[in-house]
Order: sequence, then structure tokens, then C-alpha cells
Amino acid sequence: MLRIATVDTLRKEAEAKRAQQEAEALAVDKVTVTRFLSYAHSKDVVPTVKKFLTQRGDVISDDRTNALIIEDIPSVMPAVDRLLTQLDRKTQEVEIEARVVAATRSFARDIGTQLGFGWGNSPSAIGGASSAGASPIKVGGLAPKYITIGDSIPLFSNLPVTSPTSGFSFTNESNNYRIDAILTMAESRGLLKILSRPRVVTQNNIQALVRQGVRVPIVTQAQLGGPPTVTYVDAFLRLTVVPQITSEGTIFLNVDVENTTPDFGHTIQGNPSLLAVSSRLRIRSTSRRCRCLEIFQLSAICSSVAP
Repeated sequence: MLRIATVDTLRKEAEAKRAQQEAEALAVDKVTVTRFLSYAHSKDVVPTVKKFLTQRGDVISDDRTNALIIEDIPSVMPAVDRLLTQLDRKTQEVEIEARVVAATRSFARDIGTQLGFGWGNSPSAIGGASSAGASPIKVGGLAPKYITIGDSIPLFSNLPVTSPTSGFSFTNESNNYRIDAILTMAESRGLLKILSRPRVVTQNNIQALVRQGVRVPIVTQAQLGGPPTVTYVDAFLRLTVVPQITSEGTIFLNVDVENTTPDFGHTIQGNPSLLAVSSRLRIRSTSRRCRCLEIFQLSAICSSVAP
């Protein structure tokens, strides 16, 4: 038997057959099942599950028991159960330990230098000026032909730091020449201040927020004979972190640090001005020694104020 038909006729017959099969499948009685979730929120999963149901199906969430109530034909239920198994999984966690510090610009400038040089032969000698000070390095047992101040030489440059806490000295001497170089540094003048050391644990792709500070009252003067009004403005140190854990164990951190402090030295109608400094960065960790819990130590410069 040979049948001849147009492509349009064959397409319509195929569509009709498919529609008949779908109608027969949908004609079966619906079933209702309840699935309890352990890690995922039931209301968050509802939009995803609905995409896998038929036109006759429906799903609702019960927030009290964190359960999904699903109603549809039996053939759909295995696919929905497999989907829920993949979605209802324990989310990886990240423990973030932050150190938020403030530093002034003078911290980088508190490095001092002292330089002394002397050269001489019997007729001539060259060296620094005694009014600039003498080298702190003292060397004896020589018969120098250059300019000296006791066992030291006068300095060309005398720019030490106040109350140095660390330093480095270099000298090279003989009877005809001498070079002294001293480097001093100060690190204990209160130029570095830890503002906060918060620690927080959050889940993958879930924002963690830490706030610390005060609420500053702002007084608005009375108008039209009315009483003055008081409003409160937040002056917080705010740290926001959103971690993202990849399948390879790499972790990305989107970090946003903002420090708002009241400046009572500059006021407007008795109200302090607010100094706001923020920093935004993205950190990547390639450590694979811990798949489930990764600990970060984050340091951020929140302010830079000239002395």
C-alpha cells in the first residue's frame, strides 16, 4: 500500500497524534504528595518546581513545616523528586574574620635618614656641618684626616624620626674617609588603629552584614515658631561580604567596607559633619585545603587622614 500526502498534511497528522497522546496522559487521575525539605526554603523552590509540572499540576509551600505540597499526574512525580534531591542540598559555608583598620598618611612618612661623609688628606678635608649635628656612630682607634667631632663626624643630612622604634646603621671608615648612614623608623605612634575585628559565618551566595557604631542626633532649628526636631543619622562601620564558592573549591569574596564617623571639630549649626570613606574589592582564594569551610582574614584601610 502506497500513500501520497503533502508535508503539511503529515505535519498536521503528527501534531494531532501528539495532542491525543498528551490528552490521554493528562486524563489520568492526579495524585497529591508532600515533600519535606531540610536545607532549602520551600517558598524559594516553588517557582522552579512549577516549571516541571503539567498544566493540571500545582504546588504550594507550607512555611511552618518547610514542606512542598505537589499535585499532578503520577508520571511527573519521579522527575520532580529527582529535582528536589538536587536542590535540597546542604549549602557550603564560609567563615570570615575581618580586621578593619585605619591609618594616617604620616605613617608612610615617619622614616628618617641621617647621612655623614668625611674625606681628607693632610692639606684638605671635607665633611658635613657641625650645626647639623653629629653622627650617632662613634668609632675610635683611628687617626682621621677629615673633620671630626670627637669620635663622630658632622652630618650632611640629619632627618631622624621622633622616638624611633627600629633602625639600621652602616659605616665604612679609614684614616682618609668615612661614611655613616642611619635609617630610623617609627611604628608606635598610634598611626595604625584597628577599628573592628568582626567574625561572621555565612552561606554560599548569601550576604553577610556587620555593623558597628552610633546614631548621631541631628537637631533641625524650629520654623514658624514650632519646636526644633531631632533626627538620628547612622554613623556606622559597615562590612558587607558576599562569598561565592565554585565547584573547584575556589572562593570569591565581594567585599564592601564603609566607615562613617562624626566630626565634632567641624559643625554646622551645632550638628557634627559626617566623614564617610568606603572601599570595595573582590578577593579570590585558590586554597583547596578545606572544601566546606574556608577562613579569610581581611584587612581594609578605611580612612586616610593627614596629620
